Parts: sequence; structure tokens; C-alpha cells
Amino acid sequence: MTKPGIIWSFLIVAVVAVIAVCVVGVWNRVGGRQAITDPRAVAAAEDEVYEVVVRHVYVPENKNASAPHVAATQLVFSSTLDTYLCPGVDKKTCLEGVLRRLRGAADGNIRPETIDNFIQQSQAAGTLSTAFRTDLPRTFVAPDSLYFGIVPIEKNSQKPFYESFRGASGIISFSHVGFDSTLHEAIVSTSIVCGDLCGSGRRYVLRKKWGKWKVVDAWVVWTS
Repeated sequence: MTKPGIIWSFLIVAVVAVIAVCVVGVWNRVGGRQAITDPRAVAAAEDEVYEVVVRHVYVPENKNASAPHVAATQLVFSSTLDTYLCPGVDKKTCLEGVLRRLRGAADGNIRPETIDNFIQQSQAAGTLSTAFRTDLPRTFVAPDSLYFGIVPIEKNSQKPFYESFRGASGIISFSHVGFDSTLHEAIVSTSIVCGDLCGSGRRYVLRKKWGKWKVVDAWVVWTS
């Protein structure tokens, strides 16, 4: 091979190598994202999801919103995580129903690993993070420290909710968030209790696009 031919061969190989590196880099950033296992990153993503869902549902009073929302002037959160996938149903039937609904949600495009992680994480007890931001003043309370409506026979130092938190719509609870391995897809349960026979629970699917979480599907899980 002549010297110019060798030079051209090296140039072609170099160009192909550069293109390959660029393609791999873009793939990692856009499509084939790397798995994230850092607990701090997971906690930060969980807070971001909570913030988006709170703004989606529990928006400030008189603020226009296209999504169904609960008007309030302050927010009250349960300090303990919601661990009930579907209250009042035996575990086997519950799991079958949850899996069936999740597999059909978001146009049937939820990743199996996201669903599996949600099933696991949503049943894990713990304390709700207080690091996520809200547009309204908020308080974190132990649910059994308050009561609604009828005064309990034994108060045990419980206080009436609406006298303690005027302008609040009820006690809001969240489950742990289930994520895919890249922290770009999430499922979370949230509920609000507004009285002895007043409340509802919803489930949300979110995806992160261009650095921002967006709600892509939501449905009512229970109501009373």
C-alpha cells in the first residue's frame, strides 16, 4: 500500500472511532442511560416526584389549573409513609389488580423494572421526606395525633384537624416512589383523608424528559 493510502486508512479509522464514541455518548444520555444506585440520587429524585405531584393536585387556592385539584391555603402531610397498595383487599388479589392496572397504564409502556420497584418500595414503611418543596406553607404530622368530625371516646391528646389547620383540605400521604434503574420513570401513590368517611387515593406515573418530571398517567385507587 502506498504512503498516501496508509494515511487515508488511518484517517478513516480515526473518524469512525470518533463517530462511535459520540454515538455511545448520546445513547447513554438519551436512550441507553446508565443505572443509578446512589441512595442520595434516589432520595433527590423522590423529592422531585413529590413536588410535581403536589403541584399537580394540591395547588394554591384561586390558581388556575387544567388538572383536577384540591384548593387549599396550607398543606398538611402525614409524617409516615403510606404502605397500603389497596386497602381492604387480600394481598394476592391486591397484587394481581395492581399489576394488571400498571401494565395497562401510560399506554402500556411502563418498564417492568419500574413496576417491580414500585411494588417493593410502596410497601416499605418509613418517614416521609421533608426536603421536597411546596408552593404553600406545610406541616408534617402524625396522623393519629388528630381527629375529624366526631370526637373520639378517648381523645388521648388528639386535636380536631380543621381547628388546628384552617385552610387545609386534609392529611396528605405519600408512598415511597418506585423508579426504573435510570431514575427517568416513576410510580407513586398519594392519598388525602378529609374526614371519617371522606378521602381518596390516587396513583401517578411520571417520566423525566429534558430534566423535568411530567405526569403521564393517573387514576383513582380508592374513594370514600
